[in-house]
Amino acid sequence: MLTIILERSDRIESVLPAIERAMASGEVCRLQNVACLGSFDRVSQAVVAMVEEVLDGVRQCRARPGFQLLGVDDRGVTHTLLL
Repeated sequence: MLTIILERSDRIESVLPAIERAMASGEVCRLQNVACLGSFDRVSQAVVAMVEEVLDGVRQCRARPGFQLLGVDDRGVTHTLLL
């Protein structure tokens, strides 16, 4: 499992390369502290939209079996963002 711990100084776009690596290797990618970038719903939707662009061929990356994208909200609850 690849765990990315976000900080207030991070940008949503800064996590995309790590997510792409998880996609290519078939790992579970867990985003901790998602809410530090804004509301959990808004940030998670933006991340999923970026990943869907990658999957649709804009950046040519394939998700290997096993890839999952998880987000952890401000209460510590883990949500599946993308299977």
